[in-house]
Amino acid sequence: MTVETPAPSDAWHQLGSWLAEVQDLANDSHAYPLAHGSLLAGDELGISEIPGTAAVVRTLLDAAVDDLASAYALVTSVGRLSPVAVPTLVRGAIELAGLGMWVLTGHERSGRQERALRIAYDSYSNAIKFHAHRSKSPALSADQRAKANDWAVENRISAADLADAAAKAGLKKTRVTAQLNRTEALKEVDLARDTQFFSDWQLCSGFAHGLAWAPQHGSHQSWHTHHGRRRHNNARHHDRRKCLDNAAVGTARH
Repeated sequence: MTVETPAPSDAWHQLGSWLAEVQDLANDSHAYPLAHGSLLAGDELGISEIPGTAAVVRTLLDAAVDDLASAYALVTSVGRLSPVAVPTLVRGAIELAGLGMWVLTGHERSGRQERALRIAYDSYSNAIKFHAHRSKSPALSADQRAKANDWAVENRISAADLADAAAKAGLKKTRVTAQLNRTEALKEVDLARDTQFFSDWQLCSGFAHGLAWAPQHGSHQSWHTHHGRRRHNNARHHDRRKCLDNAAVGTARH
């Protein structure tokens, strides 16, 4: 079910212009140069074998902007707020922007570097699980299972190399290889920066997973789907728009 959107405001148009600008920058590998003598420039010193803090954060924010721009395009091109698609895209933007802020709010240089590398290590860990599962899937051919196993092995080697390089750079290996808990990361950002990444992420997750409580948020009226009662679209509309607006604010604050 969808509902019509109100007339676009000046702020809404400004959001669209900003998204178009940063999407163009995402395609420019030379965008966002690090200022000489800045904290992030300092984070790059002596770590040539591992991803830098700025590179990891930029990857997260570029992806966040892409999610947000897709949600914006869905609203503006169709003129309706999808009850699931928009919050799902915005959920991704909030999570990615929040993780970027989590990296940037690490304690001192080593804290930022270790968090950035934990993000990179987590990517390898997820790849290992994905390919390991496929290597044992009866739905795939023997050749496909063998290739999946090769990819799992390659990612294990890359993950180990990353952890070893971090240790050689003087970072704590256990902090790099620790499991990444996105929920705790977003909560830590909120505590450090007085933001609402976690609650906004939860709200959009509720819509994305089709949970009945999300449309009820902000309304004292109940939402019933099995008793013939009308859904309260005004509350649903307000909170889907809230997801999109808050994600834009969170991403821009970087």
